[in-house]
Amino acid sequence: MRLPSLKFLKTFQVAARLQSFKAAAEELFVTPSAISHQIKALEEQLGVSLFQRGVRTLTLTDAGRNYLEHINDIFSKLESVTEQLQVRYGRTIIRLNVPSFFANELLLPRLASFSQAREETDIRIETTFSAPKWEKWAAGLGIEPIKPNRLVRLDTMSAVVRAAEQGVGVALVPSRLSADRFNAGGLVKLFEAELTTNESYYLLHRPEDRAREDLQELTRWILSECRVA
Repeated sequence: MRLPSLKFLKTFQVAARLQSFKAAAEELFVTPSAISHQIKALEEQLGVSLFQRGVRTLTLTDAGRNYLEHINDIFSKLESVTEQLQVRYGRTIIRLNVPSFFANELLLPRLASFSQAREETDIRIETTFSAPKWEKWAAGLGIEPIKPNRLVRLDTMSAVVRAAEQGVGVALVPSRLSADRFNAGGLVKLFEAELTTNESYYLLHRPEDRAREDLQELTRWILSECRVA
């Protein structure tokens, strides 16, 4: 059988991860229409629907979720093999997947020092986003969940913080990562009570990369530069 285009499979993976054709288009530097056409072409070739399309929602079908699991494994293996090849025969590449706000507030402002120390190493950063947990915050205070008259949804924590600074609304933000903004007066605490979670930042790598000198050096650098007291 004719295998699907690798480009279409990557488009599907990104769209499934972001649950948005628009967001996928921004990440892949194409138009939302191009994303939609590529996904439709992939679905037609496979003979199954991968997404359920609502007016403002995009969710994976059962077939889409099953396919995504295998696609993720395939791309992970392909990326690993490619990077190992480049490590052995060319420039070294380190890929990082980090929360977007952590990247903006802690990692990127300090990254120049590592880049200058290892000019032979390329760094590729992908970001992820977790929505604020208002329900947990309310439960921690023993109050009913907040029911806003108007809700503004944004797809990154950086955008959430920026909107709050501009007076768009009230936001739930990481207090330690936002400390400089509170100190500068850009953000003002409405409540002194903070939500204490069991969430932590973990630095993980693949077992096969354990002996990589560049990765070991980056690990030491991150632990030194990005530790929040």
